[in-house]
Amino acid sequence: MSIIRFIMDVCKLKNVPRSGWIVYGVQPIQTESVASHTFMTSFLTMIFADMFKLEGLKVDVEKTIKMALLHDLAEVLTFDISKHFLERINEGKALKKKIMVKAQKSILHNLPVKELQSNYQQMFKEFEEESIESKIVKAADSFDVLIQIIDYESKGYSKRNFEGLWQNIEKEINSLKIGFFFPI
Repeated sequence: MSIIRFIMDVCKLKNVPRSGWIVYGVQPIQTESVASHTFMTSFLTMIFADMFKLEGLKVDVEKTIKMALLHDLAEVLTFDISKHFLERINEGKALKKKIMVKAQKSILHNLPVKELQSNYQQMFKEFEEESIESKIVKAADSFDVLIQIIDYESKGYSKRNFEGLWQNIEKEINSLKIGFFFPI
């Protein structure tokens, strides 16, 4: 167990491309990294959590930010398993969850403090649940995809490439039922 090994594992996310974009016609050299996505998701999470808190909703802002920072940590080992791939195999979601849980445990095992291992593992579990904090992170995660679509369109990619994805992401955000309105 070594904090340095853990940190070096996390650094690998800078070089893991978000593979789903390739399915939508984005050139591999232009795909965002998982680290870039994680940063933007965390930043959006902070803003959304603070906004809800200012509106009087009981939200643990620190927990939401930690959850956002950790939500794709398993991809250090699994890389980015695209939804397109999961749709192609019937056991996709169940298989991905099983793989992700094992990868998360393996990565967190490098933390030298058992209490941190346990706390961070709990964050992964809660992310899969329906707490207000997990819903905020999921909304931020989805909203980042919409922002990335806009970025790719500004780089010359056709809107048609992303139409179905945009609609699916809007449905995902609306299904969270936490009162988000995104004027994009």
